[in-house]
Amino acid sequence: MKKTITKITFLLMTLIVLLTACQIPVMAETTSDKIIYKDDNGNYLVYYKEYCNGEFGYAIAATSDTGTEPTILKGSSKDGSEENLNVVFIPASQVTDPETYEGYAWITTDDTTFVVKADKIDLTEAIDSAMMEKVNKENIKTKTDGQYETQKVEDGVTKTVKLGKVDILEDGDFEYILIKVEPGSKEEELYNLALKMEEEVEGTYAKLEANKQFSDYYNKLENQSSGWTKVENKEILQPDSANKGDKYLVALREKKDGEVTAVDAKFFVSDYEYTPEYKNEDKIITEVVGLPITYDSIALIVIFAIIIIAIIILAVLRKKSQNKNN
Repeated sequence: MKKTITKITFLLMTLIVLLTACQIPVMAETTSDKIIYKDDNGNYLVYYKEYCNGEFGYAIAATSDTGTEPTILKGSSKDGSEENLNVVFIPASQVTDPETYEGYAWITTDDTTFVVKADKIDLTEAIDSAMMEKVNKENIKTKTDGQYETQKVEDGVTKTVKLGKVDILEDGDFEYILIKVEPGSKEEELYNLALKMEEEVEGTYAKLEANKQFSDYYNKLENQSSGWTKVENKEILQPDSANKGDKYLVALREKKDGEVTAVDAKFFVSDYEYTPEYKNEDKIITEVVGLPITYDSIALIVIFAIIIIAIIILAVLRKKSQNKNN
């Protein structure tokens, strides 16, 4: 009997714990892929990548509590683009300050199940037309296919080396950061994205996403205080350590009275060519000139010495003979 009561008590306690847990609000822990665009009237259009191609119902909650689902929903709004995408619409009248705005999106595609729950909408992450213009236009005029020549001497061979450079085509006070594009880096991601943008990115969401990535990078460059080098002679030279085909990102900014007035980023692929030139060099060669020492030469010296001795002996004998005759 006691065992039965113990089991029932344990089951009741477990049930109470489970029921209590169900009443605890659950905080949103994940976010969905989205882009926020602020139009020229100050309204915010929130594009959810997975759901913008179809209609949906949504609600904006004031907290991240997912324990209570909203009961009043709005139908998705159209963005007015050629694709007529569906967005969460936040009118300017509901936003006093983007910095302090608190809003959490709920989205359902069938009016019964929420596919997005309490997803935080951070309006400070919005991109607007001014940001897109800055990304898409050439803010600092440059020429990226220039070359310069330098010379190296290696192992007695003079090499004329042709390297790439970036020429700035306007006057001003410029600074730059030269970053080698390494595999898997943020710069490589931007490089590939830039190639896509040159080929015309298709789709409103893809365009907004690409512009957002570049805009974020530009903002980072504007606020970066270290690593900048002053541009000399209106040119930025490729490092002589570069190899043909190396990719570089050149971050550029213009400053007036200490304030950043323009930011730009350029990509270029390194060129590297050299032609060996063999040049005659004056060399001082010190040589010791002498007769070769051979066995034959030693024999000649010995014979020569014998002849000299014989001549001396004959001269002495002749002199003695002359003295006797006298």
